[in-house]
Amino acid sequence: MTTKPVASGSLPNPGIGIDGCRAGWLMARTSPGREPIFGIEPEIDALIDHRSSRTRYLLIDMPIGLPGGTHHQRTCDRLARRLVGPRRSSIFSPPARSALAATDYQHACALNFAATGRKISRQTWNIMPRIAEVDARLRREPSLVGRLIESHPEACFAATLDTPLEYPKKSRDGIQLRIGIIKRLAESLGVLIGRDTFSPQSLPGCGRDDLIDALVLSLVSLSGKSNLRWLDADPPEHDETGLPMRMAIPAAAWVR
Repeated sequence: MTTKPVASGSLPNPGIGIDGCRAGWLMARTSPGREPIFGIEPEIDALIDHRSSRTRYLLIDMPIGLPGGTHHQRTCDRLARRLVGPRRSSIFSPPARSALAATDYQHACALNFAATGRKISRQTWNIMPRIAEVDARLRREPSLVGRLIESHPEACFAATLDTPLEYPKKSRDGIQLRIGIIKRLAESLGVLIGRDTFSPQSLPGCGRDDLIDALVLSLVSLSGKSNLRWLDADPPEHDETGLPMRMAIPAAAWVR
């Protein structure tokens, strides 16, 4: 597997993890000595501008840097699928940039096939508005590129354990396994886990699996850039607009 150390930096406080959910964008915020805080914004701009403006960097479960041109697929997705093993279906192939202009699913498949030789899945089509939202913000504000960092919860869990997870994330065993990892990871970072941490009742449009995904990204963010590595090509890949096509994950297994 090709990985590269992320440049070292001071420990960010708080850690921020962002995941898409039915209601929009779910943010998890973690700080040592405190319980996690969750919030939802309908648009990514509001979340970045108002909820996390003081944070050094943020981990987001959304593709950054899209296929097209000389890159028909992203190396980071291939490496992430290898890392998560039986959970590889959770790593969706992002659409080509040209497919973002599609007006319906069939149109998107046609545009994507012309650019990459492949159609897109329904799962990818369903999250394309969110991909386009993140892409538009990064292209509008290039200085955000080094601060808003692509990651993936399943890749983070696998890297944290140094082995793929046995159970799917929505199964009973899968939920308990991921909660157990988060509790041990939180303990190592001094983050407090409360009785209601994994209860989404106060967040309409958000599921428990969304909370778990955002929270693990937040804890990995809190660990600091020196504790991350890139899933990336060698040399690094960039899309047609110059956005990096890479994914950040924990640098070493933390939970045994």
